[in-house]
Amino acid sequence: MNDRERDAAEDDTSRSFCVFERDSVQPRPIPWRPLMTDTQSPQTLAAKTPMATRIGFALWGVALLWWFAYYANWGGAFGLIGLKLMCITGATSECEFFQTQISKISAIPTYYPIFWWAGCAAMIVGLIQSRG
Repeated sequence: MNDRERDAAEDDTSRSFCVFERDSVQPRPIPWRPLMTDTQSPQTLAAKTPMATRIGFALWGVALLWWFAYYANWGGAFGLIGLKLMCITGATSECEFFQTQISKISAIPTYYPIFWWAGCAAMIVGLIQSRG
């Protein structure tokens, strides 16, 4: 009996669970991962983000950076932010005024919301792809 206690088969991973040699490649059952080969892992259950959604977020990021860099030239980065915020999606009379004033002093190309609307279109396509 003394030899058996020193053997410590429970600590030897090659002998503690496997009965047959072919079972040595099987995963070991643990409480948070049952021994079932047909279960799906959380990685396979998670929905993949469609490429169009990623492109939409990228286009929105480009639009926001361009908008911020362009309109920061007039009144500072956060000056008149309430008026400048409306210029992200389109041209109001305030935006046209800012553009005429900024074009005289800035080397940054005039902001047009083309990237914003392209990002919106890509997000809609991504939403349709994720539901299909």
